[in-house]
Amino acid sequence: MCFHILIVGLLASGGDATEAFSQSNYSFGSYATAHGRTYAKGSSEYKEREQIFNEKVTGIIAHNSMQRSWQMGVNQFTDRTSDELQQMRGYKRSDFGQRRTSSFGSSVLQLGIDDNHDKSCTSSDMSCLASDASCCSGLICGSKGVCEKVGSLAESKDWSALLQTSDTVLDQGSCGSCWAVAATAAIQLHAAKEFKKFNKILSPQSILSCTPNKMECGGTGGCGGATPELGFEWVKRQGRNGGVLPLDQEEYTASNGGASCEGPKKVSFLQTNRRIIPTVSIGGYTKVVENSASGVLQALSTAGPLAAAIVGQGIQSYSGGVIDSCHKNFEVDHAVVIVGYGNDPVGGQYWKIRNSWGQHWGENGYLRLRRHIGSDQKGEEPCGWDMKPEVGIVCKDANGKYPKKTWVCGECGIVSDVAYPVAVQVHAGLLM
Repeated sequence: MCFHILIVGLLASGGDATEAFSQSNYSFGSYATAHGRTYAKGSSEYKEREQIFNEKVTGIIAHNSMQRSWQMGVNQFTDRTSDELQQMRGYKRSDFGQRRTSSFGSSVLQLGIDDNHDKSCTSSDMSCLASDASCCSGLICGSKGVCEKVGSLAESKDWSALLQTSDTVLDQGSCGSCWAVAATAAIQLHAAKEFKKFNKILSPQSILSCTPNKMECGGTGGCGGATPELGFEWVKRQGRNGGVLPLDQEEYTASNGGASCEGPKKVSFLQTNRRIIPTVSIGGYTKVVENSASGVLQALSTAGPLAAAIVGQGIQSYSGGVIDSCHKNFEVDHAVVIVGYGNDPVGGQYWKIRNSWGQHWGENGYLRLRRHIGSDQKGEEPCGWDMKPEVGIVCKDANGKYPKKTWVCGECGIVSDVAYPVAVQVHAGLLM
């Protein structure tokens, strides 16, 4: 479900790789060196990887020659097999040749929460933090956790351009932690939006290590997969004295271990000036109406960055531009953060998305995805059935079974399942 690998050694930047590639001298040997590969030259694996690389380079050349609205490039995925890429999204791993590589978990968002059941609505300026709270028509649960009017929609919006903490895009590594990374990034960006002095990078390790996943939503938990909504719920339950720690206080290990899950984190007895380690907490989270592009647009514009599900297959070679199609693939298997929208002279309207594959992937860690024009009700957003929800889009039911299929909308499924944290609080110790 989460679709990534850990690259040991130097990760060539998109610009460096593209430049070398465009000069037609980007050989597999150069690629292997740049990406820290340790295949023994002349070995059967080296030859197999070289063949894969050459085939993908041929595909990249063919794609870019079509002058589409987005470009492909050589990156950390260029020597990986299709089976390995599937396995990174949650399929059972098999051996490559005689060498077993480390397993990769996966995860995406949960579609098992229904916020549309009958209930009384909440008026303007009233709290929307309760699990059964729903803002009345024309209102939205705002970033402060109260219902507010939907703001006017500007022609473009880019939260990343306004936030000090947007420059560092975490690489999730060899762990199926996209769900935890997406949840943490959304909390971090909301904290920066609400607290101008906040400039910390938050660690997803506590969410990754501590979030329970009894219904196997998006996976088996930890590096085996879960959902951002479960991550939000765990942070919410920690209260004001718990939450997410900065990366400089809690290392991200890309593994299930590395964090204490015993509730609010106390400092040692030597630190008598504080009782609680400074964290970022949330009062709750809100789920946008499923498959509603207009709802996503309103939430993004009014409330802020959103954690979202997306089809990860097919975008691994992305290097820039506006992705115009996922080729009718609706198998949602990855979690990202929507940070903005805009209009490109070539690619048209787009969503701007923060990924979790490091700053050297795509457009400095970001991608842009086609945003369709018109009303959802008119069917102008592409929709289709996800026939493999067990790969990582929903929770099991009371009988321990996943649904056979789920309805997904938006290019690459981007508006199918979206949520965001509200009432984010930052400890004063993190605002110095």
